[in-house]
Amino acid sequence: MHGGFSAETSVLKILNHDNVIKYIDTIETKSTLYIITELVSDGDLFDYVIQNEFLEGTSTSLDSG
Repeated sequence: MHGGFSAETSVLKILNHDNVIKYIDTIETKSTLYIITELVSDGDLFDYVIQNEFLEGTSTSLDSG
């Protein structure tokens, strides 16, 4: 696998949290590594930050409960 991505995709495989995009699969060609994830249709983090001008504390903290 390309460089250090093997360890990262291993973590993505076991990661399961409502606020983290779901990993589906990895496809590797000679020159490219594709990481397949679930579709998120509500925009991306950059758009959210631009629209809200900042991230509130509750948006950036981890919920331990």
